[in-house]
Amino acid sequence: MLRVLPKCPCPNLCGGSYNYSKLRDDLQQQNWKAADRETYERLLEAAGSKAQAQGFTPQDEMDTFSCKDLRTVDRLWNNASNGKFGFAAQQGILRALGDYRKMYNQR
Repeated sequence: MLRVLPKCPCPNLCGGSYNYSKLRDDLQQQNWKAADRETYERLLEAAGSKAQAQGFTPQDEMDTFSCKDLRTVDRLWNNASNGKFGFAAQQGILRALGDYRKMYNQR
């Protein structure tokens, strides 16, 4: 069943300076792969020019990342997936694991 996500009253979906309407639309259609790619693109854009050039967010840009952008992306994913996806969902999984680094040491 396709849920219709509520429209945010802010023109840029309450993010910092970035428009998350395509992400919202991909999530609304449950097009998870496209939404994942759009998330990657928007977060690189929000992180800064170095992140865009390198294709990942370096520590110095991560330290200045907009909490508003992270909250917006998390809220969109959380709403579209009924709490299964998003940063908060990932945080819950990592907390449940305890020391998450142990999972990489298993053979």
